[in-house]
Amino acid sequence: MPFRSGFLSATRQYSWIDYCTTGFSFLGISIPHFFLGLVAIYIFASKLGILPTGGMNTLGGSNGVLDTILHLILPVSVLATGIAGNMVRYVRSSMLDVLGKDYLRTAMAKGLHHFIITNKHALRNALIPIITVIGMDIPLLIGGAVVTEQIFQWPGLGQLTIQSITSRDYSTLMMAIIYLPQLACLYPI
Repeated sequence: MPFRSGFLSATRQYSWIDYCTTGFSFLGISIPHFFLGLVAIYIFASKLGILPTGGMNTLGGSNGVLDTILHLILPVSVLATGIAGNMVRYVRSSMLDVLGKDYLRTAMAKGLHHFIITNKHALRNALIPIITVIGMDIPLLIGGAVVTEQIFQWPGLGQLTIQSITSRDYSTLMMAIIYLPQLACLYPI
């Protein structure tokens, strides 16, 4: 979704799609995870009653796959908002840079269809710097997971890190800080 939004924003520059996409990406980047999580709990769990407030499963429930997926919707959405906003900005910027290159003007002069020029030639070359940005966003994702897991009472790396801080378990804390971001780069979630 962020790739397609950034792509549309770049190919339709200065249109209402570009302004809306850029505005939502700036909102996604600028709103902190803890605030967005609390607002999402207030709206979707407290007021609307659509989604659960937190935890991994419903207490006394069947603990099935559907129940776990319902509990995952809010935390995943909160974590993905900042990363997606960042990706939209980088994809848009990279696409605008590539769309001004000479080889695309040559392809257009040859009479290639606009769809082939943008989707085959421009998008492939625009995604090269995005791979680097994805690698740099993994530590941000892990840092955001620490806060998001605390807000939604989700057992995971964040809860382990906070428990090791409060109990002064330095060996576990060093493992969480030093080794887990490297493991996340090797084995992406």
